Amino acid sequence: MSVSRELTFFDLMVLERIDRETYVERFGSKINASFFDAANVLGTMKLKGYINIQSSPGLSPVSCTPDGLDILQAAAAKAKEEVDALDVSITRKISSGAKDPAALAAELNLRSGDLAYRLYKLVRKGLIDYELRATKVSVMMTESGFVKVNGEPEPNYAEVAKAIQ
Repeated sequence: MSVSRELTFFDLMVLERIDRETYVERFGSKINASFFDAANVLGTMKLKGYINIQSSPGLSPVSCTPDGLDILQAAAAKAKEEVDALDVSITRKISSGAKDPAALAAELNLRSGDLAYRLYKLVRKGLIDYELRATKVSVMMTESGFVKVNGEPEPNYAEVAKAIQ
């Protein structure tokens, strides 16, 4: 899919926030951005062909295009796959301090679209988390992701609780 070459993790997270009640004028709060930043983001997404914006008096509705829906479906399918060696490499880079997906893609020499799907999978599996602020996204490890990357088994919390009592 040629669309995935220019896809970024930020694009994917923005697409995920678009629903039937999404309007240009109210989108800023969904991505922790001002109205102007949100409008800029939505304009970029429209130029990439991921969304439609219907101009109307009052609120302007936003919807996903077929390409945008295909991206979301591909991401959901990728999220169901097992964690593999590339995912482990990505989580190791994140655990060593890489926060910016663009820098992470450059460091791993990986296409932005491929990394976006991988990061989405790792978020869905609970190994990493992300934060959207204005027009930036940063990724960070979760505790279970950090434990999994370092190869240490997670403790059985029920047994630990019984031992403490």
